[in-house]
Amino acid sequence: MARIVVETDVRVPMRDGVELVADVYRPEVAGTVPVLVHRTPYDRQIAAFSNIPADFLRLVREGFAVVLQDTRGRAGSDGRFRPFADEADDGADTLAWAQSRPWSSGRVGMFGASYVGATQWLAAAAGGDAVGAITPVVSSADYHSWLYRGGAFELGFALLWTAMFLAPPEAIRAGGDVGAVLDAADGADRLYLRTPLTDVPELTGAAPWYADWLARPAYDDGWAAVRRSSASSASLPPRSSSPGGTTCSARARWRATSRCGGTAAASRREPARGSSSGRGRTACWAGRSSSARSASGPPRTEST
Repeated sequence: MARIVVETDVRVPMRDGVELVADVYRPEVAGTVPVLVHRTPYDRQIAAFSNIPADFLRLVREGFAVVLQDTRGRAGSDGRFRPFADEADDGADTLAWAQSRPWSSGRVGMFGASYVGATQWLAAAAGGDAVGAITPVVSSADYHSWLYRGGAFELGFALLWTAMFLAPPEAIRAGGDVGAVLDAADGADRLYLRTPLTDVPELTGAAPWYADWLARPAYDDGWAAVRRSSASSASLPPRSSSPGGTTCSARARWRATSRCGGTAAASRREPARGSSSGRGRTACWAGRSSSARSASGPPRTEST
C-alpha cells in the first residue's frame, strides 16, 4: 500500500493576486494520479477529519490526490469572504492549478455538501474542461432560492446559517465581538420574532452580506449573474447530485437540473457515473471512520 504524502499550507494564487490556502494529501507513487478538490468556507482542517461527506484518507489510499482548500477570506486564505460571489473564478483557478501539478494526471473532480456543493456548481461552469466530475450533496445551483421562497425571506435558514456557521469566524478575523455573534446564534428563537428583519446589529460587522440579502428580495442582476455562472452551462461535467436538507435546497436543485440541460430523472441516474464501477471520474465514497492524524508542518510521508 502506498504511503501518503501530506503538504500543508500550500498557497494557491488566484487571477487577482489573492492567495488561497490548501492542504494536499496524495499517494506516494511514481506516476501521476487523478485529483479530488474540496473547497470549503468552514475550515479545511475541520473538513479534513470530519469525514463529511467523504473519508478523504481512504480516497487517497484508493489512488486519488485530495486537495482541501479554504475559500476566499476564510480560515487560512487571504481576501474577503462574499458568499457565492467569488466561487466561480476562484474555483476555476483552483481546478487549473490542480491540473498543472506535477503529480496530477490532469483529471480533476470535486466533492462536498451544502455550500461546498455550491462551490462545485460555480467552478464547474467557469472551469471548462478542467473538471471531470462533481458530486454536490444537499446543494443546488440557484442561490436566490436558498434565501427566498415565494417572495418571503427564508429567515429560519438564513439567520441561523449566518449566525452559527458563517459569522463567528468573520468576527474573529476582524477582531470583532464574537461573543455577540454567538449570543445571536444561541438566541435565534428570539431574533426570529424581531422586526424589522434588518435589526440584527449582532451581525452588522461580521456578516455584511446578510443585510444585502434582505435588501434584494427580487431576482436581480446580481442573483442572475451567480445563477448563470452555475446553472446555464450546456457543458457541465458528469455529476452525482444528492438532494436533502432544507426544502429550499431540494426544490432549487430540481429546477437547476433542468437549467443545466438535463432532467430530474436523468439527474437521479447520475450516481452511476460516479460509482466504483469505473464509468465515472470520481470514486463512490462511503462515510467510514478514519484514523486520521493531525496534518501540520512541512511536507512529510506517513504510513497508513
